[in-house]
Amino acid sequence: MTNARPDETFSLGIEGFELRRARVDHAEAVAAAVRANLEHLRPWMPWANEQSCDPAFQRQRLIGTERAWETGEEFQYVIVDDDIVIGSPGLMTRRGPGTYELGYWLALDHCGRGILTTAARRLVDWSLSQVPETFIVCDAANERSNAVALRLGFTLARTEPHEPHEPSAPSDTGTDHIWIRTA
Repeated sequence: MTNARPDETFSLGIEGFELRRARVDHAEAVAAAVRANLEHLRPWMPWANEQSCDPAFQRQRLIGTERAWETGEEFQYVIVDDDIVIGSPGLMTRRGPGTYELGYWLALDHCGRGILTTAARRLVDWSLSQVPETFIVCDAANERSNAVALRLGFTLARTEPHEPHEPSAPSDTGTDHIWIRTA
């Protein structure tokens, strides 16, 4: 892993939309966005629950996110539409040294407009300038997440049982698609 850090802000080239480093002061806005989209997120995101809608919980989580940024373990962002949080992509090192894993979610009323794909592309371009491989891991049945991987030029490397071999969100099938893109 390099010691480099991505930019804290990325323009998406779409008027009003921007990718910003996730900060503790985003806690209330993230909690509100999750609450407004809970039924959209809950089927696929194991963390999408009542607790994740609580600003105090998000504040504590974002404190950890800020620490992880400083150590280079993860780089979490929020997508804003004229300063309103509508989603969050991020890069994590949990797949091991020399790799990043991209995770993401977007508010339902902003899906299908290319916003998430554009934001994710900014992060993938940066990650592949730093490491040889970037991954996306999503449930085999999560059509929207799989479609993002395809639009970003990822290749389906393999399908494997979801750890811990049990579905962790209501719609999880227990099988993950492991997408990979190399530099």
